[in-house]
Amino acid sequence: MKESIYIQSGFLKDLERYKIDRERYIDVAEEIEKYTLSTLYDTLTEDDIIIRNQALGADLVSTLASKLVKSIFPFGTNFFKLNSEVKDETATNLLIALEEQIRLFAEENNIRGYMVQVIEHLLITGNVLLDFTSNNPSFYRLDEYVVMRRENGEWYKIIIEKQIIILPDDNTPYVKYIEGLSNRYDPTSVPDVYPFYIEITKVDKGYQIKEYIEDFEVVEKTRTVKEILLYPIQLYEEIGFNYSYGYCYRHLGDLQLYDKLAVGMGDSAEQGAKVLHLVNPASVIADNLEEVKNSKSGDFIVGMEGDLVAYSPQQVNMNVVYQNLENVERRLSASFLRGVGVIRERQTTAYEIQTLIQEMSEKFGGFYITIAHSLQNPVFDWLLSKMKIDKKLKDVKVEFINGIGDVRNLDKLNKLSALVPLEAIYQLGEAQQFISSEKVFRAYADVIGVNTDEVLKDKEEIQAEEQTQIQKAMIQQQLENQPQQGARQ
Repeated sequence: MKESIYIQSGFLKDLERYKIDRERYIDVAEEIEKYTLSTLYDTLTEDDIIIRNQALGADLVSTLASKLVKSIFPFGTNFFKLNSEVKDETATNLLIALEEQIRLFAEENNIRGYMVQVIEHLLITGNVLLDFTSNNPSFYRLDEYVVMRRENGEWYKIIIEKQIIILPDDNTPYVKYIEGLSNRYDPTSVPDVYPFYIEITKVDKGYQIKEYIEDFEVVEKTRTVKEILLYPIQLYEEIGFNYSYGYCYRHLGDLQLYDKLAVGMGDSAEQGAKVLHLVNPASVIADNLEEVKNSKSGDFIVGMEGDLVAYSPQQVNMNVVYQNLENVERRLSASFLRGVGVIRERQTTAYEIQTLIQEMSEKFGGFYITIAHSLQNPVFDWLLSKMKIDKKLKDVKVEFINGIGDVRNLDKLNKLSALVPLEAIYQLGEAQQFISSEKVFRAYADVIGVNTDEVLKDKEEIQAEEQTQIQKAMIQQQLENQPQQGARQ
């Protein structure tokens, strides 16, 4: 007979105490979900599933999430730069090759599709737990974990709420807990699925991990690891708070108002379209109302003109409601960058990204920098771990593309644009003695992320072109001299 453990740890009591702090944030998220996207799926009712994801709010959240992803993880380019402290051409070329390999690996793993969902959760609930501990990245919703933070915002405890399937014939340490758990259920119907919790606590030597099945600690699974790729993200890093509200919380009033106005306008339109019929009680038709009700176009009914008169109970003027609805939609669209284009004509992709980052920084300020930094660091570390690259790259500095530095680059790019196209430099007369076209080109290329080694000619190519030009000139001169010699003869 397998050994049973009946000692309860008191873990569930502590968990319920931790959950109290989380309740108000979940309550707000549930209210926001009525007007946007469904994120806390456990709280949905059948009516919610039908109504949600069809409102203006769903489009607002999807639009903003996609633009944030495009600016934080740009398409077709890297979201980071590797700068070598060693000023060596070989080292620079190796870093450029490494950047490209990491970018291609991120593309293969569709990291942007994953991040769109993460950002949607952050916009609505304000919190999400990133999990990069497995081969495929995943995340936990706000209702699936609790987190405890210190005063400086750093977390020291995370508890993840899951479920585990335990069958009597499984060869795992969990099996011997079934007998203790079965005391809480109908003995004739012991379930295979049990509440399961993972508790991660920061300790001096790393992170201590404990597992629980309901209130029973699985002592065989207690362990300590040096590093763990779990990241509890807050949309707004509010010092002294374990969680934060989402971006939609700031616009909940307008979302509710838009919903009420839309419903009201629909009801008004229905009432305005309603038509009643007045029947003369002294007419023949008054004795045959069912026949009138069921008649079709072209039917014959005995009576006189005027026995039946159409009547509309009220004439509804919906202009005021429509104007208010339009005003609210305009405010919400501006707040969520809906219908706002940031791609301008005849600009390079890198410049488009720089422009998008600048507009995001101006619109959202610290919120944008916070979310970009919170997401880019974990993704970069996960990519390096998956590619088995030491994340502490020797003599290499990692710079993430997410705001202030890039706005500075954009300003530099605008100034450099005054000196391009490069052909104009040669028309400056004496100025060409002081301005190096190659240096201007390299500076411009560095800002927009172009590897100049791939586009600039090397010395051998220049010498070969010079020789070709000399030979062409000699041949041309010979051809010009031949007719003159014939004329003298």
